[in-house]
Amino acid sequence: MYTKSFPSSKRSHAINPIRTLIEKEFKIPTDLPRPLVNLTLGEPTKENGFPQCDAIKQSVIDIISSEKHNGYTASNGALVARQAVVDLLSTERAPFTSDHVILTMGASGALYTSLQALCEEGDNILMP
Repeated sequence: MYTKSFPSSKRSHAINPIRTLIEKEFKIPTDLPRPLVNLTLGEPTKENGFPQCDAIKQSVIDIISSEKHNGYTASNGALVARQAVVDLLSTERAPFTSDHVILTMGASGALYTSLQALCEEGDNILMP
């Protein structure tokens, strides 16, 4: 979904003061060669331009009703999902297995996991 406007910083009761400041000062140019893809909130909701189709809604209902997946998955992601990444992206020149794939819940989870793996006690990190 393409959009030329950014959603509000306020979602329900959550307010991000940094995003509020940026959105207040940030002006989207009107002469863009191509439309923008809105990735600001990283939240695939109808309000952000990502309505869910009926097949996805029914799949979620079926999964919950089966009571086979009503708990935590592996911390590195479900094997079937990691294997799907391998099937899609592994090549003969750059092969990898599902053991090389880590899936996280969003960019914040990926950043946290990366920093946890790379940093040691006493390290200083500067983050925006």
